[in-house]
This record gives sequence, C-alpha cells and structure tokens, in this order.
Amino acid sequence: MKRLISIAVLLFALVAILPIAQKVAVAMPAASTESPSAPAITDEDVRLFPNPVEGELNVQCEKFEIERLMIFGNSGEPVFNSPMAIPQGSRMTINMSSRLPGYYTVKIWAKGEKQPLTYRILKM
Repeated sequence: MKRLISIAVLLFALVAILPIAQKVAVAMPAASTESPSAPAITDEDVRLFPNPVEGELNVQCEKFEIERLMIFGNSGEPVFNSPMAIPQGSRMTINMSSRLPGYYTVKIWAKGEKQPLTYRILKM
C-alpha cells in the first residue's frame, strides 16, 4: 500500500512538473561579455540532450571546444565536474541515473569565453 501511494505521489509530481519541463527543454545560454566582433557561442552551438534526462545526458558542441563543464544540484552543490575538455565536434556522455529527480544547473566554459553558459536540465 505504501509503495502504491509513493508511486501515485511521484506520478502526480511528474504531471505537475511536465509543463515546466517542456519550457526548460530549450537551453538558454547566459549573456556573453565578448566584444561584438568576436565569434559568440550560441544555444545552437551547444546541445544538451535528452532534456528531461533519466539516464545519460549528452553534451555536444559543434563549433567550440568546451574547456570545463560542471553540474550543480538544486541547493547549489557541485555534483559533477568534467575531468577533461570536450574537443570541438565531440560528445560527452554523463551518467545521471544515480542522481535524485529534480532540476540541475549545467555550466559550460567554452574555450576563449570568460563567462560560462548556463543551462537548466530536469532529471526524471
């Protein structure tokens, strides 16, 4: 009975979060501080998928090398710090299956950029 109630509560929470998850599925980069003449990285250059994520999160950047990638939990604590750079055109796969459901913030530092790009993902 307790398990059935827990499943019902989880389903209710997912139904309540689904409209929000659909809104955050499109990653929004932070404003860049680079000069207008410098090539600016855009949200089309970095792909985080799938969002929402259940198991593995894929991070891919076609035009820039990613020097650093960090994922932060809801309370701001770092839960992942990339051990290496992601070369231009490559993809990194991050196992999120052991993480608790909720929102996570992904910060990406592209090579040559001073400010990180900030994205929100939903872990189901």
